[in-house]
Amino acid sequence: MAEKKTKTPREVLRAYFDGQEVAPEVLRAWQELDTTIEGVALRLATDLAQLKGGAK
Repeated sequence: MAEKKTKTPREVLRAYFDGQEVAPEVLRAWQELDTTIEGVALRLATDLAQLKGGAK
């Protein structure tokens, strides 16, 4: 039997906002928040990689 992939909250919200008609300010707020979260995650990943590289 195929394993069912569980969507992350971010994937669920992105799908919702992409598929629903919402007020422009709500969509703009979501896009800004999503971009901010994505940026933080990328910076954290970079910092973690640098820390792991420096620890060797």
